[in-house]
Amino acid sequence: MIKPNEEKRPRFAVIISSRITKKAVVRNRTRRLILKALESLLDQIDNIDLLVIVKKDLAQFKSRDVALFFKEDLFRAQVLK
Repeated sequence: MIKPNEEKRPRFAVIISSRITKKAVVRNRTRRLILKALESLLDQIDNIDLLVIVKKDLAQFKSRDVALFFKEDLFRAQVLK
């Protein structure tokens, strides 16, 4: 979910259900991967509120792969500068 905000910076939230994986360690690693990927794109993202709802386990991917996924998706959503 993407909404414009009045802040001077983008804000992110990540939701990972325990239905994706029962292990908190894996959920936290997935959350860290997503936040790291978004931070690498921080200078390219407009001032938006972004809610990421994880639908599948991303823990097996590398951070650069996750960053590429988000870059493509955010480009399609037209929120990259």
